[in-house]
Amino acid sequence: MTSGVWTYLFLLGAKYGVPTSVMLIHTILPIGLVLRSPTIAQGLGVMALGGLSAWLWWRQRLQTSPQLPELEQLIAELPNGAVLLDHRLRILLANPQAICTLDPTPEQLEGRVTFGQHLTWKNQEGTVLSQVEQPLYQILQTRQPIINLKVGTQHPETSTERWFLVNLQPRLALSGTITAIICTFQDVTAIHQQQQAAAAKYQRYYQHFHHAPLAMIEWDLEFNVVDWNESATHMFGYTRSETLGHPVTELIVPSANVITMVDVWKTLLRTKTSSHSVSENTTRSGKQILCEWYHTPLLDSDGEVIGATSMAQDITAKQDIEQRLIHNAFYDTLTGLPNRALFMRKLDAMVQTYRRHRTSRACGVFFIDLDDFKFINDSLGHSVGDALLIEVAARLEQCIRTSDLIARLGGDEFAVLLYHLKSEAAMLAIADRMLQSLSHPFNLHGHEVFTGVSIGIALMHSDIRSSEVLLRNADTAMYRAKEAGKSCYRVFTPDMYAQAVTRLEIESDLRRALEKKEFEVYYQPILSLRSRSLIGFEALVRWRHSEKGLVSPGEFIPIAEETGFINLLGEWVLHQACTQTQQWQTQFPTKRPLTISVNLSARQFSQPTLAEKIKQTLKATGLSSHCLRLEITESVLMDHAHAATTMIDEINQIGVRFAIDDFGTGYSSLGYLHRFAVDTLKIDQSFIRSLDTDVEKVELVRTILTLAWNLGMDVVAEGIETKRHLAQLRLLKCDYGQGYFFAKPLPADQMTELLSQSWDDGTLQLLDPGDAKGNPACKLP
Repeated sequence: MTSGVWTYLFLLGAKYGVPTSVMLIHTILPIGLVLRSPTIAQGLGVMALGGLSAWLWWRQRLQTSPQLPELEQLIAELPNGAVLLDHRLRILLANPQAICTLDPTPEQLEGRVTFGQHLTWKNQEGTVLSQVEQPLYQILQTRQPIINLKVGTQHPETSTERWFLVNLQPRLALSGTITAIICTFQDVTAIHQQQQAAAAKYQRYYQHFHHAPLAMIEWDLEFNVVDWNESATHMFGYTRSETLGHPVTELIVPSANVITMVDVWKTLLRTKTSSHSVSENTTRSGKQILCEWYHTPLLDSDGEVIGATSMAQDITAKQDIEQRLIHNAFYDTLTGLPNRALFMRKLDAMVQTYRRHRTSRACGVFFIDLDDFKFINDSLGHSVGDALLIEVAARLEQCIRTSDLIARLGGDEFAVLLYHLKSEAAMLAIADRMLQSLSHPFNLHGHEVFTGVSIGIALMHSDIRSSEVLLRNADTAMYRAKEAGKSCYRVFTPDMYAQAVTRLEIESDLRRALEKKEFEVYYQPILSLRSRSLIGFEALVRWRHSEKGLVSPGEFIPIAEETGFINLLGEWVLHQACTQTQQWQTQFPTKRPLTISVNLSARQFSQPTLAEKIKQTLKATGLSSHCLRLEITESVLMDHAHAATTMIDEINQIGVRFAIDDFGTGYSSLGYLHRFAVDTLKIDQSFIRSLDTDVEKVELVRTILTLAWNLGMDVVAEGIETKRHLAQLRLLKCDYGQGYFFAKPLPADQMTELLSQSWDDGTLQLLDPGDAKGNPACKLP
């Protein structure tokens, strides 16, 4: 029985947390004493003493332990999670919110495991805390409450991270030791994540703001600087500390632009949307720069504007580049005058204004082209040519009013737009001033240069519907001025346009005529005036148009020359003429082989490959080079004197000889003839036609003949049409001649027939010596 009592007491002590050591002292010791006691009474006394000691210990324990029923009720009523921990941080009590939030293990609820020992604890910055840094262990050391501490926990197995707002309140015994800890906490994981996202977002904004390559400025509603990045410092010169709290208007906004900035700000407040502006700003050093701004409003939670963030870029250099690009796009780089693009814009605006208002004032366009500019450019060099263009532009500009517009269209072409003149006569007076101004010499790089201009004038009237038409009319009139002898002006008339259309049609038909085989070569005989025998022919091209019939060379040769088609046409004529001459030499053998003379235009003569092409033609046709004569005008020689000398020498080496055609109509620079390796002079028919009536022409022809003989040249008289012409030339002892008196130019088949009738034992005589009237021996068409 005694052992049962002691066992009951031991279990009871264990139930109420009596320490084992105490129970052993108060049970085993009395038992030992009983066993040693000789009497039961003595044993019962000892037992009573042990029970009294156990009661006294338990009473003290109850005085220092928490009142569990009261705390359990208090903890259960708390709105947030709460647990009651003992001095070993084991859970004594936990309310439903804590259980739901923490999801503790059964061991924790039974108080056998230290609370939170399996979790990784972090501070508010996310740094992992050591055990001694954790709040539960800190309160054991300090015994001071911890209020609103934000801590994080991370489960080691699931890596789930939770964040709590924790309050720790220690319960102290009379001796000052901790008997329990009330721990309340609120799960703020969602709030923490939002704060972290906001912090990360702000950090990104901060990084973008302060490290942006463009100037970034944040200001409030009073224009005070709230933030200022490093790029703004580089752009404006102010450091961040110098600008914070200061109005932007006092730092970088010129006083003249404050009103503009206020307007931009008002728009920002009203629309609450981003805006863009360009304005001049001032740097710390006082330098004016042009800035491009992008403003973004800053809104509070209610959507009201509380400030703005502005991004600025210095576009001063960019604007300078754009201005240069615009200038280059609309102005001539050489003369500084407006170019064709700008001129056409202004001209179009003038035409539209005139058509709307139908003003009675005169308006019009000048199309101006320098005379002989290519000759100056080629002979004196492009630097002199450019200097001439600059000087010409300056003189032309002085001849017009400030309200008028002069432009360089390209090359040596200029155009002038004249506004609101009193009359057409006033417009013509301006043209006269230009001609007079340009008649004076130009001193360029040590050279005295003379030039003139040909001016085409087109007047604006109600029938003009576009600027292109008006400029085209002026261009057409300019060509008429060129044809009239240059250094003059012509006013456009409707018939000029008709002629221009005809010219355009001829140009278009020319390019197809060669393919359609519409060209023919006619041959005019050249005779010895002494022996009356045939020595050769001059090849002349004719165009038999499929619709218009025979087109005069005077109509299409100039056009072919201007367009460059003359090169293809000239090659074709040379090949045909050489081929035909070779056939006649075979068919009509003579003591002196027949020669063929072929005209070369200025464009043909300037081809660097001319000598090679002639050589190839002679080889292909089999004609001897000594039977070919190339005719060029003296103007071609004088316009390209140095190049002409080289070209003539190169072709002479092939064996081909040269003749100066239409001599006397060009420069008539007789003193220059010795410079060129020319074999023949052909006196122009204008001198021959008046030989029988004009004594001066007789003396002039005599002088030409004497000069030619002294230079070892032959002379051919062109345009012999009467017996008296022939007689006079014989008296002057002229060598050779050609003209209608002997024969008109004939196509190859007709000339072959004529030669068949005239051939006689090695000679070809087209003039019957017994015919007193000087009529041709054969009937010619």
